[in-house]
Amino acid sequence: MTALAAFSDAALLAGAGAILVAALLRGFTGFGFALASVPLATLMLPPRAVVPAILLIQAAIGLHDCVVEFRRADWRVVGGLVVGSLFGTPLGVLALAALPQPAVRLVLGVVVMVAVIATWRPRQATDAHRPRHRTRLSLLAGFASGVCNGVAAMAGPPAILYFMHFEPRHTVMRSSLMVFFPIASAIALPMVFASGLLGW
Repeated sequence: MTALAAFSDAALLAGAGAILVAALLRGFTGFGFALASVPLATLMLPPRAVVPAILLIQAAIGLHDCVVEFRRADWRVVGGLVVGSLFGTPLGVLALAALPQPAVRLVLGVVVMVAVIATWRPRQATDAHRPRHRTRLSLLAGFASGVCNGVAAMAGPPAILYFMHFEPRHTVMRSSLMVFFPIASAIALPMVFASGLLGW
């Protein structure tokens, strides 16, 4: 990752401000940290510097959530999401490392737009699908989440869309997502480190 000395004080201050705003949002809602911090911070700093840092922060602050929400999460679904993300995350990290920075910013914008649509979309949870079919869809959602997480530190939109369609219990949805997000960040960290995007 580029040394901090390469960035101006104004850019670093803007990045810190973005993280502060995102942290306040997360404190109120429990979600939205990456969704707020990444687009704001990348206005002044390159995505290759911002995304790994946000992944590291999310993994750290999510440890508490994993402990608190452990019993309320739907671990069958979380497991499917995690397995899928194991395959999707390397593609996202590869895109972050290889794509030109303007292209990465465009991807960030698309992910944010999908997240907004997912949030405003009416819940249509249903149990009409067979368990096997739901398992395949959870793997697919996990794969998409992994790609989004690797390139943008935003694993949320695909996973949220899955839960909004299949999980009628809001508390289970919330707990499962709060457990999945830090796990997804922890999965991505060794990959961004190996790719040279995150240094000691």
